Amino acid sequence: MNAKTFGKMIASLRRERRNQHGLPTTQKQLAQEMGLSPTIISNIERGIKATIEPDTLLRLTNALRISPRQRREFLLCAVRANELDFLEISAQQSLEKALTMLRGLALPAFVVDTYDNLLAANYSLLTLFDYSETMRQQAESRFAGYNVLRFVFSQNSPFLQNALENQDAYLLQSISFFQSMTLPWMATRYYTQLMTDLTESPDMQALRDYLARSADNKQETLFEDVFVALRHARFGELRFFSPPLTPVASPAGSLYLVAYLPADKHTAQVFMELAQQGYGQITLLQSFPVEGHDEEIEFEEEDLTSDTEDSPEPYEQPHSPAR
Repeated sequence: MNAKTFGKMIASLRRERRNQHGLPTTQKQLAQEMGLSPTIISNIERGIKATIEPDTLLRLTNALRISPRQRREFLLCAVRANELDFLEISAQQSLEKALTMLRGLALPAFVVDTYDNLLAANYSLLTLFDYSETMRQQAESRFAGYNVLRFVFSQNSPFLQNALENQDAYLLQSISFFQSMTLPWMATRYYTQLMTDLTESPDMQALRDYLARSADNKQETLFEDVFVALRHARFGELRFFSPPLTPVASPAGSLYLVAYLPADKHTAQVFMELAQQGYGQITLLQSFPVEGHDEEIEFEEEDLTSDTEDSPEPYEQPHSPAR
């Protein structure tokens, strides 16, 4: 990641933070919290300051509330480490690799892109969540209709309605995964449009609530060793783990393979029966990469000489494409 793109990522992180007035944090406010000159923040965000001292990076991670899970990606971006520069395969080749792995799993599993959009799912997963043609049509009628956050947080979500145990930890973990995987892409128009659409959708109140909670969460919730329990109309109570995501490098952003691991004998039996019925069958749900995935946004330069603490006018939000 070059200095200019890194600076835009910092600006995006800063603007996602809200001040005491509920407005995006300004450069001056962030600088005051970090004990630095506003000019330094401005230079970082404009990509003028090519080298950032370790102490400044540490202050940035604390002031911007970078979670433990996000810090690895953040530091890789800061030191200009970009695995995309070393990849010798195309986005489609990366997708085929992920799909091959998906076909070989005898567990409910799916593949998402770096924006947490559901690209493909196997027979077991689609059957487990009773994914119908009607649900697919509804997803295709919305911007980022296959985004995992929609499936998890929508008031119409089967998960939100049927989770029995550890729902709270799972929802916080879902946000943590999303924030970590999207971090390098926060300065894109697609990310901006995605967050605007998700947070303004009437059925996504739960997402708004949990985003606010995650921003104030001092100690990140780790879900790897805790199972979730769901009430299923056909299979009864199911218990399974949702382990860390498995990345597949791609020039259009990493792909992630997610599989559910059974946490009791009954769930293991159900998963085995589903695999026997449709092993190797997968369904492609969305194209990859999504349109505009790497189109960067531009921020208006802030007036550092002004005494006002009002936040700057937000940049123009992109419109949802016609469907």
